[in-house]
Parts: sequence; structure tokens; C-alpha cells
Amino acid sequence: LSRDVVPQRYALALDIDPRRTTFSGTADIDVVIGQPTQRIWLHGRGLRVSAATLSAGDATLPLTYTEVDTVNGVARLDSATRIAAGPATLHLAYEADFSRGMSGIGRLLAGDEAYVFTQMEPIDARAAFPGFDDPQFKTPFEVTVVAPEGDFVVSNARLVSRGPAGKGLVRHRFAPTLPLPTYLVALAVGPLDVAEGQPIAAHDVERPPIPQRGIATRGQGPKLTYVLEHTPAIVTALEDYFGIAYPYPKLDQIASPAMPGAMENAGAVIYGDSLLLLGADAPPAQLRGFYEVGAHELAHQWFGDLVTPRWWDDIWLNEAFASWMG
Repeated sequence: LSRDVVPQRYALALDIDPRRTTFSGTADIDVVIGQPTQRIWLHGRGLRVSAATLSAGDATLPLTYTEVDTVNGVARLDSATRIAAGPATLHLAYEADFSRGMSGIGRLLAGDEAYVFTQMEPIDARAAFPGFDDPQFKTPFEVTVVAPEGDFVVSNARLVSRGPAGKGLVRHRFAPTLPLPTYLVALAVGPLDVAEGQPIAAHDVERPPIPQRGIATRGQGPKLTYVLEHTPAIVTALEDYFGIAYPYPKLDQIASPAMPGAMENAGAVIYGDSLLLLGADAPPAQLRGFYEVGAHELAHQWFGDLVTPRWWDDIWLNEAFASWMG
């Protein structure tokens, strides 16, 4: 995308029930429009958009949403009248299908239970919400999720409130994230086990203790003990190397049966089950796998998340450095 329209902030409100096959949501995106126009290019793939407007000052303009490239998920918003340059807010309401596996917002079954896990890299955030799905754009995200009672919801930032949202539903509101590209936004929803670890104390950097948790599908929580005991050593080693404190307010490490490897989502890293679910009899090769992949993904919290390549042609540097650290 060009920088004719630059996103500044997202507010995402999602209704997610892992027992269904579809989800719905709204996206409010604060933008700055560089010059007057009647067309805004953005991304969206497989989204059934029911409403689209642009608000600027006291004026609200209706927009027409069209997905013009269904393979790559390129979309446009058209206005019947000219849109002035300056700050504005886009509002889009939509519905979409859950993907199978790990692509955008994916739904899976583990035993008799249904779960949702996300995987946005490289260009699958556009299947989760409309937006500007290029790594050059980094903004805060304010995420709210309505999910069934009994389901746990985790995202990149800390949970700030939890309250009723209708019969059998709970609204989870998360704090604004630090600036992130769209591909690092993460969610997990379902009857998840949550294991609390000891907060990670500061060593040679100034910061508060980092809350850490291990998260897995129901019944798997006891297998997260090893990860919670040994993650602090990895974080401390990385802080010593970078000379920069761990950049996010918390650290959740999430085990998903559908993830083939791992993904460095800021503050909410998602791994394949075999990398995190380590019983007392786990062989040395599996323990080494956690250390190597864990160090790789946690190195990304600095190199990739805090600092992000502008485009995918530099991703080799991002990945090579994290692999070297691992």
C-alpha cells in the first residue's frame, strides 16, 4: 500500500464463539489522509462487510467496500464525494468464516472442545479484520472480545476488564498495545488451562517484574511447568545481550495443537504443543527444542516486534538474527 493513507490506531471489537463456524466484528481505524481523494486502498480477504463509513469532525460519509483481489485480499473504499485530507476514522462492520488450522483466525477441535488461535504472518491479518496489512505500519491496537462464559481469552496486552455481554456471554477488554504491525496481533479463545509462573525479576535493566503465564488446551496445563521455570533465564540472557528491558507488559506462552512451529506475537507467543508441553519424562532433544525455539521467539520480541522491517524483503535478517540467538 502507499502512504497516502496512514493508520494511527485500531479499535477491534470481535464476537468469537469457537463452537460456531463464523465470527463477526467491527474495526475502527484512525487514519491520516495525505491528500483529498474519493478512494482508499486497504486489505481485507473473505470479509463480508455490512457497513463502512468515514468520520471526520462532525461529518460522516458512507463508503462502499469492494474486495478487488480475492487471492491477495486487496480491497478499496469508495466515496461518492471527495474526502478531505487530514485525520479521520474508518468504521467497518463485518462477518467472516473461521479458517481451518492456523491462518488468520483459525478454529480447531481438541478432544471434544473447540478453540480459536490466530496466525497473522505474513498476510493473514486481512482475513481477521479489515486494515492496512503491511509491516511498515505500526500502531496501537485496542482489542475487545465477546466470548461465551467459561472460555478464557488472551491477547497481546493485559486484560483490563471483564463483564457481562448478554446471556451466557462475557466481554473482555484489553489495554492498548504498544505500536505493532498487523501481523503480530494475536488471540486465543476457548476452555484453556492457564498456568501462572513466577514473575520474571529484573537483572541488569530497570523494569517492573514481568508477569508470565503458560496457556494450553484443557487438561494440558500441568505440562507447562518446565517452560515457566526456565523462561526467566532466557529473558534475562536476552536483556543482558540487548541492554534493553523486555519491551512488553506481560509474557504469555501459548501451546496450540495446530501450530507447526511458533510465532513471535508480542507478549503472546504461540507454539506448537510439542515445544511447550514437556512432561517430567520429556527427552533431552525435546527440552533443547524448547530452549532453541523459545530463545528464537523471545529474541523476536526485540528484533522483529519492537523493531520491525518495513517490508518482507528484509525478513531474512529478522529471522536469521533470531535463529542465531536461538
